[in-house]
Amino acid sequence: MKVLVIAVHMDDAECITGTMSSLIDAGAEVTYLNLKHYMHHRGGSPEGDAQSMRGAELIGAKKIILDYNLYRHYKHNEQSFLECADIIREIKPDIIFIQHPKDNHIEHVECAKTAMEAIFAAAVDRVVANEIYSFETGPKQSMCYFE
Repeated sequence: MKVLVIAVHMDDAECITGTMSSLIDAGAEVTYLNLKHYMHHRGGSPEGDAQSMRGAELIGAKKIILDYNLYRHYKHNEQSFLECADIIREIKPDIIFIQHPKDNHIEHVECAKTAMEAIFAAAVDRVVANEIYSFETGPKQSMCYFE
């Protein structure tokens, strides 16, 4: 079984690491797909990318980091959804987790738009996941900018 988790920030997919660990223990191949580098998230540094990669490795997951930092905030765009669709076609996941489309963090919503469009584009080529789930990153996480 192959599982793909699509998230915009380096720490978003880690909110469901317990679920991913259980799937890995059951024999699943898990891949995290992040749309932005850590250094563009909350004043992070380039070391954050390496730290995030190590975190995925610790549970036995793979991580792909795209570089959609065209703007200060991530915005759904054609280039990112096409690249996500290519990754879906390559991995051929049985299960896909995306960020919740009604999240209160606008970048999470934009990532969900990208993921949904990429899932549709891959389905046109007959690459269809059996299950698609959305996940919340937590109520406090997306409000941390307003404290």
